[in-house]
Amino acid sequence: MAERRLIERAVLLDSGTLTYQLERKPVKNMNLRISRDGSVYVSANQNISVAVIDAFVISKEVFIRRAIEHFHKRKTLEIPPKEMTDGAAFYLLGRLHRLRFLLSENGEKETVWQNGEVFFVKVKDLENSVHKQRLLEKYFHERCMILIREIFSELYPAIEVYGVLRPHFRLRTMRSCWGTCMPKKGIITLNRRLFGAPRSCIEYVIMHELCHLLYPNHSKQFYAFLEKMMPDFRIRKKILTDGFC
Repeated sequence: MAERRLIERAVLLDSGTLTYQLERKPVKNMNLRISRDGSVYVSANQNISVAVIDAFVISKEVFIRRAIEHFHKRKTLEIPPKEMTDGAAFYLLGRLHRLRFLLSENGEKETVWQNGEVFFVKVKDLENSVHKQRLLEKYFHERCMILIREIFSELYPAIEVYGVLRPHFRLRTMRSCWGTCMPKKGIITLNRRLFGAPRSCIEYVIMHELCHLLYPNHSKQFYAFLEKMMPDFRIRKKILTDGFC
């Protein structure tokens, strides 16, 4: 198998210089792809000049910028963030927050607390990223579960009258969905990333999954019932999809 040969090129966009990887392939049309890490890849036939390819990339500036912003947003929806460094950014309830690590000395207890948009983390070993990650995962798991119970207590009375039994909630990091429901077992699983979105979006997803306890599909009846329970669900869904997907 022939080794892939990528050529690095740079073009000047309105937003600054963009570097992309070009691969010559026996394809009919030029193809552009943005990876999750924000890198840009283009494949084009050998007969197409680099000037034409550069112009093609420049014409896609809006698409490229939006895609990169999209992947950046997904990265900052990790709660806690993967980077255990001072200043690591992440979204919580629709607002951008940052981490600040402090050294726990003289027998001080390891702890996490919030001051405005900064979460302070006091640990005994600033170099132990694994321990810092576990400490924060425990903290945010408890915080998210408290929020779930709070939102559920607000939404449940309206749906309880239809015979919906209290479900069991779980948290998990998922790639392709915000939540899932197992009606027969009464289990609702929510994506940890969901808690980076505004509270109204979290309410929508919880109500969506609660409705699945009655309608385990996406039929017309399901959406009619969801709209009855939450008349503005489409607005909330759009905010979640457009801004936090």
